[in-house]
Amino acid sequence: VEREAKAMEFLLKNLPASDGRSWRKLADAYYAGKGGRRNPEMMFKCLLRSAEAGDPEGMAKLAYAYQYGDGTEPDLKKAFEYFSRSAAAGHPGAVAKMGEYYLTGDFVKMDLPEARKHFETASKAGSPAGLYQFGRCLLYGWGGEKSEKDGLDYVMSAAKSGELRAQKLLARFYQRGEYLPKDPSGAVYWYKKAAMLGDAEAMRCFAVALEKGEGVEKDSVTAKKLLEQAVAMGDVEAAIMLGLTANPIKNNDMMQFRFRNGNGSENEKGRTFL
Repeated sequence: VEREAKAMEFLLKNLPASDGRSWRKLADAYYAGKGGRRNPEMMFKCLLRSAEAGDPEGMAKLAYAYQYGDGTEPDLKKAFEYFSRSAAAGHPGAVAKMGEYYLTGDFVKMDLPEARKHFETASKAGSPAGLYQFGRCLLYGWGGEKSEKDGLDYVMSAAKSGELRAQKLLARFYQRGEYLPKDPSGAVYWYKKAAMLGDAEAMRCFAVALEKGEGVEKDSVTAKKLLEQAVAMGDVEAAIMLGLTANPIKNNDMMQFRFRNGNGSENEKGRTFL
């Protein structure tokens, strides 16, 4: 740890201003807690240097820092600015993120065909978020022609790539028999995948399946542990199930779940919205 700290201090003083990739890697080290402790403020400063040097992924990560207030005060306008710059530089995750802005109408006029165009571009570049969102466009006919078969294929590819939202969507499809044949074991499979990535809602849904023995062998002990983990992450519904609260509305903001990364995928390293 001491050697890591000294190495990071050396890099901080000696990295060339133009080496955006190295500044981003140093930011990752501060975020991960290398050198003894996680340091969001130093992470943010390094991401600023990375973005100033023109690193597309550094810009995307800086945008997430502004969006969620990691190492700085939240600034959604700045987040949009850096996502725009990163997307213009060709970063697939940022391209998908811009598609989400067009999808929701935040900072730009809502434009479903434009959103779909961004998602398709990002999907072709391998962005898990792009695969997921383009799949939804095809499933629901957003911004163009509808194709449930192709939409499911894209969502499945996204889920297999670690896109948490795609995993939860597939789980719900299997659970409800929507777009896919009803299959409790399929629902459990994808809820478990999402739960392993740290998603509170997925933990709760997996816990319910374990408690009821639906699609998986009944295991009340593990179910309770999962609910407790979900509660620790702020999931109000899990707290209600454990009898810790009776109000599903109060403190609903505690149910917000977020990740950070510049690649546009929701997993242990990344977070997106929608």
